[in-house]
Amino acid sequence: MDTHFFPLLKMQEEVKEISLTLKNHKGNPIPVLVSANKVKQPHPGIGEYRVTLLDIRQRRMFEDDLIASRKKLEEKNKELLRVNQGLEAFTKAASHDLNAPLNTVGGLIALWSNENPKSSKRKYYLELIERNIQRMKMTIKDLLEYAKIDKLGDNMAMVSLKELALEAMEALGQEIDKNKATINLSELPEVRGNRIQFIRVFQNLFSNAMKYRSKANPEIWVYAEIRENEHLIHVKDNGIGFDMEYGERIFGFMERLHSHDEVEGTGIGLALCKRIIDWHGGRIYASSSTGAGSTFTIALPVRGES
Repeated sequence: MDTHFFPLLKMQEEVKEISLTLKNHKGNPIPVLVSANKVKQPHPGIGEYRVTLLDIRQRRMFEDDLIASRKKLEEKNKELLRVNQGLEAFTKAASHDLNAPLNTVGGLIALWSNENPKSSKRKYYLELIERNIQRMKMTIKDLLEYAKIDKLGDNMAMVSLKELALEAMEALGQEIDKNKATINLSELPEVRGNRIQFIRVFQNLFSNAMKYRSKANPEIWVYAEIRENEHLIHVKDNGIGFDMEYGERIFGFMERLHSHDEVEGTGIGLALCKRIIDWHGGRIYASSSTGAGSTFTIALPVRGES
């Protein structure tokens, strides 16, 4: 029994409901509540104690179940909050990033219909209409990709990040050839995760590096290190870079540092990466400077522990 119990009982002559753990004859722990009081005797110096033990194993089981239920409820509340934030972001996209090109197309059609059939402006208006339609298609495609993340469930397994990076490169083959890009892969670790999601992360980071290229041919380096119980996977490029003032903003939903005319895109790619890595219990962040390329770092728990 706890070494502090009897000295406390002797000093106070009474204790109530002290939580202790005893062991049965098999050495298995039994949680109990102990109450005791001194029984007065007529002869000085002689006394005895009445001790009551209450087995609280069942109560402890109920408490553990309650704690587990509360934890699940907290996780559900967090998930509900993420869903609400996603709905707010989607509303923003639907009201602005889809309406803007729709309004532009409507205006261009009006201009096109008022032009002389032989006018050269009609061809120019048709090109602008096609460009805005493609922009809408791209936005809808990226929104659907963003919405798929939570539907992949718990399909987790040990995966080779190098193999998944190679699959991402294969999927981007035409884009890599078009940009004359080079992707250098070092050894990458195995982690616990969803293979489809990790391929998406690599695709978005590689595509992003080519999209924000400098005048030189895009070059990308992918390498890893272990630091403080984390796998750090770095994706470094020689692109135009950005001011670190925007280091957090670039991961925001539909946040862009450049206009559509400067660089095509929807601003969903890096937000998608962040959501996937968050889903895996990791972190993603960037380091960069204008004109000096960027490095995106994915930090994942070693052995996939969360």
